[in-house]
Amino acid sequence: MHDVLQEIDTIVQELHPAALQTYGLAIAAREYAYDWAARNNIEIDVLIEAMPDLPIDIEQSVYRIIQEGLANISRHSRASKAWVSLRSIPRKSDGSARSRPDGLLVEIRDNGIGFELEKIHAGLGLCSMEERAKKIHGLFAVKSVPGEGTRIQLSLPIEILAGEQNGG
Repeated sequence: MHDVLQEIDTIVQELHPAALQTYGLAIAAREYAYDWAARNNIEIDVLIEAMPDLPIDIEQSVYRIIQEGLANISRHSRASKAWVSLRSIPRKSDGSARSRPDGLLVEIRDNGIGFELEKIHAGLGLCSMEERAKKIHGLFAVKSVPGEGTRIQLSLPIEILAGEQNGG
């Protein structure tokens, strides 16, 4: 009974991530990753660089992609270690002194069993992540090699991060 109540509590927290609205994406993602690692007995490294202010809908989508990526690791990968990173995509040198990055790169990866992308149909988790990425105009990619783990990447261009898109 205790396990069922704990699972219900986890589901409720995942549906309404109060930490996301209160503390922002960086802290919420870090805390979620560490809680996930403890629940699943999987070692995790989290790297989060200074985060730009993001519109809440972008933060929510990125947070959900991280949640689903980690859920896929615990369900399918048989991994002993996972990595989550959120970092700036560096601006290509154009000779200017501007320090604004070109965007944000989110990466979730593991050292699990991997899979052959051509031989697996996209499950609900991968489809959900890809749909969320498209909704926020991000580029979504999955790379996996049997025996070498899986890497999920979400790239968001700076125009999206700054809320500069016209008409969505």
